[in-house]
Amino acid sequence: MKRLCSDMTHLRSSPITLPPEPLLSHTPRGRPGPHHPYPPAWPEGAAASRRPRVRWAAGVYLTGNKNQGIGPEREGYATIAGVAVIYGGRGTTMISRRAVTHSSKRSPQIPPPLPRLRRLAVAAGILLASAAPALAGPDPARAGAGDALGDGAESPAAQEPELPPGDPPPAGDLEAPPPVAEKPAAPLPVAGDVKAPVKISATPPQYTLEARIAGIQGTVVMKAVIDKKGDVTDVEVLQGLPYGLTESAVAAVKSWKFEPATLNGEPVDVYYSLTVNFRLEGYTKPSIKAGFAALKEGDYLDAKRVFQHLYREGNGTSQEVVLGLALAARGLEDAERAELNARRLLALIEGSKKLETKHESQAYAILGWAQQRLGHHKLAEPNLRRALALGAAEARLDLAKVLTAQNKFAEALEEVERYVAETGDAEGARALETTIRFCSGEEVEIPEPLEAGGSISVPTKKRGALPPYTAAARKAKIEGTVLLRAIIDRQGKVRDASIISGLPHGLNEQALAAVREWEYWPAMMCGRPVEVYRKLAIMFRLK
Repeated sequence: MKRLCSDMTHLRSSPITLPPEPLLSHTPRGRPGPHHPYPPAWPEGAAASRRPRVRWAAGVYLTGNKNQGIGPEREGYATIAGVAVIYGGRGTTMISRRAVTHSSKRSPQIPPPLPRLRRLAVAAGILLASAAPALAGPDPARAGAGDALGDGAESPAAQEPELPPGDPPPAGDLEAPPPVAEKPAAPLPVAGDVKAPVKISATPPQYTLEARIAGIQGTVVMKAVIDKKGDVTDVEVLQGLPYGLTESAVAAVKSWKFEPATLNGEPVDVYYSLTVNFRLEGYTKPSIKAGFAALKEGDYLDAKRVFQHLYREGNGTSQEVVLGLALAARGLEDAERAELNARRLLALIEGSKKLETKHESQAYAILGWAQQRLGHHKLAEPNLRRALALGAAEARLDLAKVLTAQNKFAEALEEVERYVAETGDAEGARALETTIRFCSGEEVEIPEPLEAGGSISVPTKKRGALPPYTAAARKAKIEGTVLLRAIIDRQGKVRDASIISGLPHGLNEQALAAVREWEYWPAMMCGRPVEVYRKLAIMFRLK
């Protein structure tokens, strides 16, 4: 076997391209196919002279055996990488790619299969022998043997692999990999050798008005990280309170400052528990009486919050509570909310066994006012007349506005005169009387500014940017609404703006500065621009 592999190693590789065939196959001599899946078997212990010798001649492999004593049971041929190899038999066999001829007269026989491991070993040896010339080149010891190299051509010397031109770059020119950022150490618990942080400054939290009205008291418990600079980060609420007190506590502690915790004299990040206590001093429980007192003083926003709290606490079926919500909405000029609560109040009255005439008259008066402010004059007129029939004298001025909007100027003036006769409030009626005469075509000077609504259209915003958050308000996480009152003049400019209710940390000033730059399409009355009062609301919300 070694002789075979050695001899085949020195075969000259053929320049021709062979068609694809199985790498190793076997078939009986004289029949070129189909191939059997086992390799040829060489007789065990056979002398070197009994093994086939292979040589290349004119595109044909010639094989022969000096000693023809192998016997027919070992006759046949195999193909190695598409090349026929003959072994055994008598005489000389010539193999071409198209035909196989043999001088022996014996009938071909299929050799018996060898054990699997032996077949694999033989196949591997033949495969390595056929691949050796291409992989290793010719044997230097046999470079001069013409019969081994075929035509005697010299094999090219082995060459060292060429390196790309140029000198290798010096070690200093190579870019060093970027340094790996060290992960910050995890915060430590305050225990053992870790000294606790010490509070330096603490901004007190704000008590929200909703919580104050609801009488909410208690403690907000938080877990936070005090970093090496003494700042409070990563606040986690463990126990909170309603009505915005939790948010107020979180905003407050984030502005606190500490001397950092230390370990062996070095500042470290630590977990730390923080608590904020909310306690009311001089607190009185919100009541219907307190809500109506706020309405009487003109504090409509506080009145709204009181009645909202009472409504949420289960007083949604109380006529007084719903009436208070409707009156607060009217005072805040929220016509849509006023209409909603007025209808809710009328539904409660209708379903109640006890007839509340006073509440009913007020409900119709508020409903008529809201509808005339929304421009629904034909709907507003019957509701206002119903309110007057139930004794709501304040509904006459709203009815006069509705009649003016429908160009019923004479009827409108009659309602104004009746109002003055019933209430004696000539000063309050004078402005409306002038407006009616102005719209009827009389040459009068109207006492501007007027209240928008009814026959006076509401000014429409043309352009204007929202105010920015201040850094202090953002840090404290302040949210809410700034309510202002201003005059929109005939040119649509904003003037004489003032705060009705506001927010801390400079948000009031931001709101005032912003609205003074706004521009409007002016209010119109009877086809002419007029100055009007207007309430403006600016909401501040953190994204």
